[in-house]
Amino acid sequence: MLNFTPIVYNYRLLLTLALLLKSSLVCANQGSPSPTAQQSIDNEQYTLDSQIHDCILQKLDTADENTRILELREICKQEISQADPNSPLSQERSKLAKRLISEYFDSQSRYSLIPHRRNYILPVTYNSNPNLDTWSQLTGSRENFEELEAKYQLSTKVPLSDPLFNDRVIPYFGFTVFSLWQVYSDETSRPFRETNYIPELFAIYKPKNNPFESSAEILFLFGVQHQSNGRNEPISRSWNRINLGVVFDWDSLVLALSPWYRLPEKNSEDENPDIEKYMGYFEVNMAYRTQNHEFSMMVRNNMFSGNGGSRGAVELGWSFPLWHRLRGYVQYFNGYGESMIDFDHSVNRVGIGLLLSDVL
Repeated sequence: MLNFTPIVYNYRLLLTLALLLKSSLVCANQGSPSPTAQQSIDNEQYTLDSQIHDCILQKLDTADENTRILELREICKQEISQADPNSPLSQERSKLAKRLISEYFDSQSRYSLIPHRRNYILPVTYNSNPNLDTWSQLTGSRENFEELEAKYQLSTKVPLSDPLFNDRVIPYFGFTVFSLWQVYSDETSRPFRETNYIPELFAIYKPKNNPFESSAEILFLFGVQHQSNGRNEPISRSWNRINLGVVFDWDSLVLALSPWYRLPEKNSEDENPDIEKYMGYFEVNMAYRTQNHEFSMMVRNNMFSGNGGSRGAVELGWSFPLWHRLRGYVQYFNGYGESMIDFDHSVNRVGIGLLLSDVL
């Protein structure tokens, strides 16, 4: 049998010292003649930390020796949110609003990475319409391409400052890496056939009043984004965009409309001058969560038949609980622009794997 007592004692001691230190810092801020928005956030977070701390200590007295501290923390957060409607964890806040609040608190720790877009690993995907032209440029042959390959995306962001303009605007830097891996291709040493890098600067704005007189909560996004595959000619691909966006949040349902404007380049430097014909001029994203399952959809289209016909893409996703924080993820993609190397090639892919961060 494991002795649980030293673990409980050390946890009590460390949490108590941490909260005492945080209390002294908050009290010092309270002594300032002109309280700030940051002080208000610190006070709210200190109260929440204290409630969670006391709850965990109570449950440790009767916890099973195999119980994890993180499990107790999640249980306590749920109990607090149900008991206190004014808590930052309150169920009265929408799921997206609670995510943004949680992300802000997490960003105060230098040991935390905040998710931006979805983070997932799909060890098995099947593409029924591979782009053999670019594959031959990579390997010198149209042979040995495997329709089965792995696909993953890692995405994080960091706030660049505390909330601005009466706490209604938060600026961010985001970075996303997306990759397609020919892990099942024995003949070609399993290469990463395509990797896209997406650094971006953007801001989220929460208006004081709903400009659309809708029952949904409204957020606005604006920013600038670079996307490239980091390769040399003739398979180098890149473009730069100014992005705008409006998000409608109905608690379990989120709808986002994101038009963009491509920043022009010199003809001699433009590696993909017709990319808008395939990637379109806007993107619509939807996420719906019910009973711990999340369903998502992405649609984009060029909307102009004069550009050689209607082109675009559809992506469907379903995430479901597996174990602890890991979730299963099934994704289907059909259309153009799945990756930079395939922006002008229609892809038909289905994959399954693990999801590390969701939208809601």
